[in-house]
Amino acid sequence: MFKIKGPPIQRCPPPKDERVSDMARQVLLLIAEQTSELDRRIAAIEAQIVASHKSNPMSQRLATIVGIGPSSPAPLRPLL
Repeated sequence: MFKIKGPPIQRCPPPKDERVSDMARQVLLLIAEQTSELDRRIAAIEAQIVASHKSNPMSQRLATIVGIGPSSPAPLRPLL
């Protein structure tokens, strides 16, 4: 559904790279861990949205409208 373009943060500069201070390295590691956790949580929520969409006939009908995908009908269902 929502994809961030670009490579994911997987690791920070090697420990022997003196261009990056220890404090900056700690911050980069923290950001990388948080990004990985957010990616995992977003994927879980997206899976729930898709499962809800597949099991809901109204959501499937709404998704036939051009520009509407599985995530768009979810907030509209209570209004209909």
